This record gives sequence, structure tokens and C-alpha cells, in this order.
Amino acid sequence: MKIKVSEIFYSAQGEGRYVGVPSIFLRTFGCNFTCSGFGCAPGHRSSEADEVAKKIELYKTFEELPLVNTGCDSYASWHPAFRHLSHSYTAQELCDAMERLLPNNEWMQSNQMPVHLVITGGEPLLGWQRAYPELLDMLHERGLRHVTFETNGTQDLTPEFRRYLNDWHGELTFSVSPKLSVSGESWSDAIRPDTVFEYENHGVTYLKFVIDKPEDFDEVDRAVAEYRSREFAGPVIVLPVGGTVAVYDGNRFNVANEALKRGYWYSPRLHVDLWGNGWGR
Repeated sequence: MKIKVSEIFYSAQGEGRYVGVPSIFLRTFGCNFTCSGFGCAPGHRSSEADEVAKKIELYKTFEELPLVNTGCDSYASWHPAFRHLSHSYTAQELCDAMERLLPNNEWMQSNQMPVHLVITGGEPLLGWQRAYPELLDMLHERGLRHVTFETNGTQDLTPEFRRYLNDWHGELTFSVSPKLSVSGESWSDAIRPDTVFEYENHGVTYLKFVIDKPEDFDEVDRAVAEYRSREFAGPVIVLPVGGTVAVYDGNRFNVANEALKRGYWYSPRLHVDLWGNGWGR
């Protein structure tokens, strides 16, 4: 089975538990959410991705697409207008492509520091679970030892994939980013404690909430209480909204200060700090 991939790139992990860790990012195509509410007034939805889609003939590659100030900052990994810019790869092709990007073409460096694999999206657990065992087995043989799935936490693991993960010998992390109402997604669709609790049976699992305004913290408290009531035990991280420097800079200090008051872990968006964001960053 081939995997449809929007991006493959090497960078530092920008968010969450492993900020700064050298990582290969495998961004799959497709998502069950659009998150078009980010950066918009309550009840409004961003049309920026649709406006870019109207001029699709201007962009020949994924990397040429502009960033957006509102809505999902990885819109091209799910918007149907950009599907043709994502390509399908076999496990062998992906392994070879990732290996070419690695320092010294090795997952484990001579200094005994590992490079992580981050499988992200879109939503990486949507539709590709049957393809991952072959890919992960092949990568493990080549020295990969740590995989993170960046997921919105709504996709149940298939029985087949659960059995596979039970026997996988590397380290596994689920970085779960449940969507608050600021995203434009509904609570009933986005907050799935039973699904996330299942992830904890297979690896380190933590929650990662994107904050737009101080009032969002009250919703974080509510969501965390619901996850805790279902016995979720992992850490909770918050980070500021902002796929562009201006939006991010206008928000990060308020989010950090409020996180400290409430005892949540704060994460920067390191890729915005260092490179101003961008595809392949």
C-alpha cells in the first residue's frame, strides 16, 4: 500500500515534548478537520485557503504555496485543491527519501544522538494505518528507534495496528492536539477521551492545545477534566496560535504567562521563532 505524502523534510521538532530534537517529518495527506476558525472572530471561518486554491495555477510545487494568517497553517495537506501536489510513495521509496535527508544518512548519529521520525498531517491516523507496519519495520531495520504520531486524537487505532504496535520494539509517542472551539470544530467531534486513553496503552501520550486568547484556557480546563475523568494520565502542553510571525508574536507572551499561572507546560513554536515558519520547516 502506498502512502500519499505532502512533505518529507528534516528539521528540529518545533512543538511539544521533544522541542529541538532533530527529526524527519513525514506529512501525510488528508484530514477529517479543516480548523478554519483559527485566528477568526467567534462564529467566523477563514477563506484564505480557498482564495489560494482559486489561483492554483500559480503554484507548481507544494513549497511555493503561501502561508496563511487564519485557518489551518498546514491547509495544503488536506485541501482537495492541492491534492495533486502530494505524491504517493511505497515504503521502500519513503525509506530511501528519508535516509537521503539524514545527517550522515543515519538515524543514529556517531555521537549516539538519535534522529526522530514525526508522522504528521493532516491527520496521519486517517486511512494510512494499514501501510505503517511495513514502513516502520523497514525503518527499524535501518536504525530508527523513535516515532511520534502528531494526531488530533479522534482516530481509533485499528485492531491490526494495535497488535502491531504491541510488538514494535522502538519508542512510540502520541502527540495529541485536540481542537478547541477556536479551531471551528465541534466539541463532540474533537474531544475523544476514550480514543486518547487507548493511545496510552502503546506509548508516551500527551495533550497539546493551541491557544488563541486567554478565555481559551477555561475550555482547556474543561477538556482536561474530561480526559482525566477517563483516566488519561499524560502531560498537558499549551502553545500559542500562529503560523506566521506576526500572529505568533502577538500571542505567545500572554499564553506563556497564563500557562504558568495554571500549571500547564508551555511550548513555543520553535520553527516560527527560527525560520518564520514555512513549508519544509
